[in-house]
This record gives sequence, C-alpha cells and structure tokens, in this order.
Amino acid sequence: MDIVTKAHSAVAGDADSFNHALAPMRIVSVECEPHGFVKGELVVEKRHCNVFGGLHGAMTTLILDLVGFYACLAESSKPGSTVTWNGSTTTDLSTSFLRKVPVGETIVIEARSLRIGRGMRFAEVSIFRKRDGALVATGRHSMYQPAHAAQTSSRL
Repeated sequence: MDIVTKAHSAVAGDADSFNHALAPMRIVSVECEPHGFVKGELVVEKRHCNVFGGLHGAMTTLILDLVGFYACLAESSKPGSTVTWNGSTTTDLSTSFLRKVPVGETIVIEARSLRIGRGMRFAEVSIFRKRDGALVATGRHSMYQPAHAAQTSSRL
C-alpha cells in the first residue's frame, strides 16, 4: 500500500496539476498479488461536476487513468518483481458512463491490473455508488513505459 499511497500523494498532491482534483480521494486498500488491485473512495465535490450537477466525464476519465495506473504500480511492487516505473504514457483509455453521480455522493473506485509486460501495462477500472453499489462507470486503460524510463522515479 505504501508505494500507491506515496504515488497518490505525489501525483494528486501537486496543486498546479490537473490531477490535484483527486487529492481528496482516499486509498482504502491495495493488493499486489496475484494481480494489482486498488480500492479508493471519493466524495464528489462541486469542482468534480459538470453544469448539470453530475460527475463530469473528464473527471471520471481522470479517475480511471490514475487509479488504473495505481493498480499496475501495486502489482509491480510485489516481492521479487523486476518491473520498475518512471512514468508511463497512456496509449488507450476507454470509458463507459452508466449513471449520473450528484454532488455529495460517495463513489468507490476499484482497479485491477490485467497484465504487466516489459513495456505495456493493462488495467480495468470500475466506479460504483457507495450507497447502493450501482455501477456508475467502467473502463480499460493501456499504458506504455518507454525503455529509457527503466528506473523508479524519485517521486515514487
């Protein structure tokens, strides 16, 4: 859990970054075996919403992007892993928006790494309403780590 919490603090803690909107997200649990799994919670704030008062699609996609990365990072941190991280580039991110989430609602985010290769990583992310478990959005995330990024970043 340590590396994911540290990554979340570095990525979402940068006040000058778009990712800062996820600073209030709380990491609830992290597993690294057999595959990376991260669970988080976020109370939807007005700044996360569109003009109609629902969770904005761009915010939903940001959640899928970051928490999918965290799941792959978790798997990479398991004992004996030789995979390292120093940034990655999203190559594909697909999102299905299923339900509106209003301001004040708590969402639960669950991300699983699907495959970690030498250069590519794949994750699946689901977002649920906490109060009733209804699926709000789901997506798949593919990431590429350039060969020159073979060392773990000092930010992580």
